[in-house]
Amino acid sequence: MMCWVNLCSTRYRLRASASALLTDWEQDTGLRPNSLQPVLHALIAGDAPLVKRALALADRLISTFFEGFEDADLTAPAALSNIAGLSIAAHLAGKDQSALWQRIAAAPAPRDTAMRALQAVIARLTSPYVPPGEAPRAKKHFIRSQSDWLWRLGHSPVPQIFDLSASPDHSLWPYDLSSFVLPLGYERHRQLEAEGHKVSPLHLFQRGAYPERHPHVLYERSHPRPPTVSTTDPRDPSTWFGFDAVEADGKGLRVYHYLGFRFRAPLLFREGLNAFGFLGQLDNDWQLVREALSAEAWSDVEQRRREQGGDVPIDVPDDSFPVGAEQEEALGRATGDELRGARNDAARVRHAVPNPRPGPASRAARTSSSTMPTRPPCPRRTWRAPRTTLA
Repeated sequence: MMCWVNLCSTRYRLRASASALLTDWEQDTGLRPNSLQPVLHALIAGDAPLVKRALALADRLISTFFEGFEDADLTAPAALSNIAGLSIAAHLAGKDQSALWQRIAAAPAPRDTAMRALQAVIARLTSPYVPPGEAPRAKKHFIRSQSDWLWRLGHSPVPQIFDLSASPDHSLWPYDLSSFVLPLGYERHRQLEAEGHKVSPLHLFQRGAYPERHPHVLYERSHPRPPTVSTTDPRDPSTWFGFDAVEADGKGLRVYHYLGFRFRAPLLFREGLNAFGFLGQLDNDWQLVREALSAEAWSDVEQRRREQGGDVPIDVPDDSFPVGAEQEEALGRATGDELRGARNDAARVRHAVPNPRPGPASRAARTSSSTMPTRPPCPRRTWRAPRTTLA
């Protein structure tokens, strides 16, 4: 699952949103249809000052407004979509929300199917965590609609559905996924505690269901991504594609280009069009990393790059990560090898292009290339990025 890269690629945007929304709420504290938004964005951003303000706001909203609701009103869609996440945040602020969760669990089931699923998640928090007798297996399933999401909620393990919910650039995020992030993240926290792992819920909100797999992220995207196929101006940093994450890997580095849910698959099918031209301007991307890091951190990055000798491996995951509705529509117009190639357009790329065929596991190898291909490479090959000069 690529939840953590998704979060890395969008955190800068959520951080700015949280700061502006929290300031607005603090000046006029009231109940609004999107009361959860500033709190959720702040907890994902992870900055200590923002988190502190968000937890205080959640506690205030719960105690001032929602605790006084009638039981039947707690599960109204406009209320439950906010209460579920806000109660988790208030609980993390030190105010026990067990009584409120029990009221939500006992309230009449809402007509809205998504809210019924959300009520069921909250109901599971009212009793001690008990591992399921037979844990559901993760299944490949593309999330294109609310019905796809609801199916996944009932057929997939908690880590997988939590990672799916924490995907801010997914088309279903504003209306379906975002309300589930904090409840599912807290449920994942209870699961890890029961298994003997010590991890903060806040760490889960910032790194996804498996934060221990990526403990050394040195850099995250810090500016908006320009169109995938666009003209790069060496003098204009806003036209540089940039990396979504740079991670320390032993003595070396792993660098991630995340194409995301909104990547336009038809670009792959235009004759002579290089949809991955952004991989030819990596020096500019490294310059963005340098500007974002402290002098000491950048020195460490430079040393790691030298030790790698410019050879950056590729790691492309399988296609269990879902694609959005926009991509599915585009994929419907493709056939044969083109369709198989486009299935991985939501893949993580380390200085490389996606693997054209989904596979059961990630693959990595080495070769060299001085030019970037205009179409995805053949399956089961590994690539080496062109050597770049150290700034």
